Amino acid sequence: MSIKPLEAQAVCARDDLLRDFEVELLRQGYKPSTVAKKKKLFADLNDWLQVHELSAGEPPTQVLGRIGAGQDVVDEVSLVLQYAAI
Repeated sequence: MSIKPLEAQAVCARDDLLRDFEVELLRQGYKPSTVAKKKKLFADLNDWLQVHELSAGEPPTQVLGRIGAGQDVVDEVSLVLQYAAI
């Protein structure tokens, strides 16, 4: 299976975002285990948004409302999306 050039660019951009996100969380004093969990959430969210052709700019409550997520998930994803928009 080959990767299309646009898919490769998206993966590279995602990897760069994940690396920057990790550095920022560690700088803020998060424990490595917490950083790993937040990075996984960030990566999963990024992948899910791409699969569903959504953008990080769409209000998270709209996106998560579609899948019936609880408020705790909305709050956590809001934090990740705020970072992704930087």
